[in-house]
Amino acid sequence: MLKQLLSILCFLIFSSLAFAQNALYIGEDLMKAKRFEEAIPYLTKVAEKKNNADAMFKLGICYLKLKDYNQAAINFSNAHKTDPQMAIAAYYYAQLLMSAEKYDDAKSVARKFLANKEINFVDLIASCDSSMLWIANPEDDYKIFPVNELNTEYSEFGLIDLEENYFLFSTNRPIEVIEASTEQGNNKFFKLVETKRASDGKLFDEPTSFDLAQRSKYHMATPIISQDGNTMLVSLSEKNIQGANNIRNLDLYSCTKEVGGWSSPKPLNINTNGYSSSHPYLS
Repeated sequence: MLKQLLSILCFLIFSSLAFAQNALYIGEDLMKAKRFEEAIPYLTKVAEKKNNADAMFKLGICYLKLKDYNQAAINFSNAHKTDPQMAIAAYYYAQLLMSAEKYDDAKSVARKFLANKEINFVDLIASCDSSMLWIANPEDDYKIFPVNELNTEYSEFGLIDLEENYFLFSTNRPIEVIEASTEQGNNKFFKLVETKRASDGKLFDEPTSFDLAQRSKYHMATPIISQDGNTMLVSLSEKNIQGANNIRNLDLYSCTKEVGGWSSPKPLNINTNGYSSSHPYLS
């Protein structure tokens, strides 16, 4: 009789384990198919029955994708409590705490992982401190106004100082001299244009093609210039080569200032095949 009871108990335990593992696989497959709402019941069963931190974390991701931030935070918190060493769960939880303006709580979670080299908890804490400082000094708030004379129905971004009263930015608006040199099809590629502050000091002149704008048939954007004004880094798509998901990859290029203009862009050796390297920044 005892043997039979033990056999039944073992069978039930094994069946429960098998069910939980199968539910986890189903939930993961539904997540891969971006069917997050359907994945939730399967992952919930695993999280509740097995106290599984991985399932809790995946539940957090599902709720995050569905923009249910309260449930996402609850599940990331549960995953972090269940497995205190799961840094990724702690990071997502701290991010949501920060978004909810619970900065001290977010910092408390992040401080436990300052030694982690794979996830940048240091910047998260710095962001919390910056936000707290901003809130504590409302008189230092800045008002932001659109530069209507430069903005159009197209995209304009990445405005930088080229030299005194001259500015450079990226846009996909039609500019005739650029259009003629660009393989566009039905797309508008980003190019660099320059503008000058008008004599009244408030308005800008009509943007015109920048010297480098015709050096690429595809995207060229997000310029940055060195402090001495002699080196420029840009994000550039020199070849019509597409990576994963048919996305045309960007690479980082460098140009040097010459008499009468800029040198042809040269790729940096930090670029990698099949991936994008873009949006340079000089500190």
